[in-house]
Amino acid sequence: MEKTKMPIDLIRQVKEAEVQGQKSVEGARREAGGIVEKARQVTVDLLEGAKREAKEMEKRLIKERTLKAQEEVESLKKANKKKIEELRDQAAKNMERAVSFIVDKISGG
Repeated sequence: MEKTKMPIDLIRQVKEAEVQGQKSVEGARREAGGIVEKARQVTVDLLEGAKREAKEMEKRLIKERTLKAQEEVESLKKANKKKIEELRDQAAKNMERAVSFIVDKISGG
């Protein structure tokens, strides 16, 4: 009877090994799926982080460029104001000379 029991034990061991192997395969598949899902999530997180950084950089650049443009506008206003004052002074001097010239011509000079 022991001889017949041995093949049954072997068959049982083989079946247990197959079940164990199947469980290992299923576990490996679940683990692989988890790894893939984690990789997807990391990718999504990285993309979202990159988008946030890009938006922050965009806001910062717009602010910097706006301030620089305002400074340039102020500089141009000052330069134009100075030029206008110079032209007014020159016009006033020319007016004095013109009046003097006309007065001289009228007075007979």
